[in-house]
Amino acid sequence: MNHSSITLKGGDAQVNTDGVTEAKKPVGSNNPIASQRFMADPFAIEYEGTVYVYGTNDSQAMIIGEDGEIPQNSYSYIKTLNCYSSKDMVNWTDEGIIQVAGENGPAKWAANSWAPAVTYKKINGKDRFFIYFADNGSGIGVLEGDSPTGPWRDPIGKQLISRETPNCGGNEVPWLFDPAVFVDDDGQGYLYFGGIGEAKDRDHPKCARVVKLGDDMVSLKGDPVELDAPAMFEDSGINKINGKYYYSYCTNWDGADKRPDTIKLGIANIAYMVSDNPMGPWSEAKVVLNNPTYFFPDVPGNEFNNNHHCMLQRGDNLYMFYHSQKPGVDMGLTQGYRTSGVDMVTIDKDGNLTSVMTTAGVESTLDFDPYAMVGAATFAWSVGTSTIVGPKQDNNHNNRVLSSIDPGDYVGLEKVAFGTDGAKSLTMSIANANETGTVEVYIDDHTKAENKVGELTVTTTGSDTTFADMSVNLAAPVTGTHRLFFVFKAEGILVDTWSFGKDPAICPPKHKL
Repeated sequence: MNHSSITLKGGDAQVNTDGVTEAKKPVGSNNPIASQRFMADPFAIEYEGTVYVYGTNDSQAMIIGEDGEIPQNSYSYIKTLNCYSSKDMVNWTDEGIIQVAGENGPAKWAANSWAPAVTYKKINGKDRFFIYFADNGSGIGVLEGDSPTGPWRDPIGKQLISRETPNCGGNEVPWLFDPAVFVDDDGQGYLYFGGIGEAKDRDHPKCARVVKLGDDMVSLKGDPVELDAPAMFEDSGINKINGKYYYSYCTNWDGADKRPDTIKLGIANIAYMVSDNPMGPWSEAKVVLNNPTYFFPDVPGNEFNNNHHCMLQRGDNLYMFYHSQKPGVDMGLTQGYRTSGVDMVTIDKDGNLTSVMTTAGVESTLDFDPYAMVGAATFAWSVGTSTIVGPKQDNNHNNRVLSSIDPGDYVGLEKVAFGTDGAKSLTMSIANANETGTVEVYIDDHTKAENKVGELTVTTTGSDTTFADMSVNLAAPVTGTHRLFFVFKAEGILVDTWSFGKDPAICPPKHKL
């Protein structure tokens, strides 16, 4: 489990040899969701109180040559997806990399996996989960799973939407990609997709489609129907809000000379239309979210940003997930690597939508429980660390551990609720093949010595595959709700899990996983 790190020419970022980036997400920056891997084209669902976000694994495009040069982002290498989860929208768990296409994935016939759309439906009394993905621009595939994190299987052995699908020829839908999926209240599923390519009519390319899915969610019920989205470029989205259907998409890059009727929708903005029926007809298009250049105008190279989104309703709140190149540029990478953030959507009394992109992001919606067994790949902020595949793997769990740890690196969590009785101890599961070190524990502010509440001594376990539970009793019980920080004064350790205790610690014996 030895993952070395190199500094690449053309950027300040540290990148592991497996393409995983050392995070740069300081305190207060709730966006991006995570920065240990680049993730584009986000799509979010909520299941049993947890939000799961899936996206294109841009980090897989970082095919590093011997010269150490950072390559321009080329989507042709991408055959995997990323997944993160959160109950509170701020502390995110790295659920790992989903193998999709090619020899390492279940869809071995597929060349790529881009821009996923995910949903679930109860079939034969059991919830089943479905990932619809773009096999580059040639068609759309589907995977099926038994949980939001898999394991995933290929149910049909081919593209669900292809050039042979009626109304989906190259002259009709130049780009067969960027799916969005929706299951209505009556259980009927709908799939939306399409892209402009070289369509001659740039105002009304009529390159989007909607089709009813079969009851099994892996077949079609009828033929795809044309959807006239003005100035559409790519990136379908679908939501049901207050009984109305909102179809959203990214507008194209053409100026007024090619788009005299629709230039008011702007360049590569997210627009939406409303209907009383999931298949239309649709209202006049309006803009909900401007291009990233509008929000991050001073980012070098950001003029090349494309735009991709997903909206998720959670209770009374509507969230906008999107990607931009800003996080990568902040890390010294200007080669087009994208990653995802989330902000609120405002709905006015007439049902009009507006949203923004920020680095602050959204606020936590729930207290975090420090007494549960917490995977160390869960955090709100992180500087210097990364994650790798952990030791505990089975068909239902893609365990990630905290890695790439150097002295001075830290992770932090928001709104950690220690309660009135308070925490008296901390236990961490750590693998350490190096010399001893420490993990300093802070509340509220990791830069102030007076906020330090404990210091865990890290002993050697002999290898980076042997984990031991290491404990420390805190200086005094920690009560109330605080930000929590682990500041590492150790090098090369791996952290699997941690939990606080309401009693003094008794350190368990070393165990090998």
